[in-house]
Amino acid sequence: MIKILQTFFLLLFIINPTIAQTSRIIDGDTLEAKIINKYRLAGIDAPEQNQPFGEQASQKLKELLENNELAGIWCLPKADKYGRDICILSLNTLDGSKIDPAEELIKAGLAEVEYTQFLPPSTELIYRTAEEKAKQAKLGIWKQQNYIKPAQWRKNSKN
Repeated sequence: MIKILQTFFLLLFIINPTIAQTSRIIDGDTLEAKIINKYRLAGIDAPEQNQPFGEQASQKLKELLENNELAGIWCLPKADKYGRDICILSLNTLDGSKIDPAEELIKAGLAEVEYTQFLPPSTELIYRTAEEKAKQAKLGIWKQQNYIKPAQWRKNSKN
């Protein structure tokens, strides 16, 4: 897991140096970088921790990141309103195929398609198709009788 996280942060630093801040130069080829941003998966909204299926969504993302190797990352040049970089990840599985963790969360019924203005049209289509299949199969959030969207849940929690 540490190797995956190190690779992830190194790639983020290389792709977008504004997301890291050098905290110490050790020698000519070694530096310590302090990560200063948070990251959000583009095109989805998952349940909050205190919402039904929130813990399952967090656990699924953790498992995807721990059990697969980062293959690539693409971040939008502009962060969201909370200062998080909005990114699409690609992971290599043990069998050599590539997966998108956001799509895997949607397929499992642990996230819904939202904020599609951040997605390429082809990715949005893939996500919407996966969401429709999860809804039809009544997986995760879609098995609830009175499902509350995460955005509405956050709004209700503030009141």
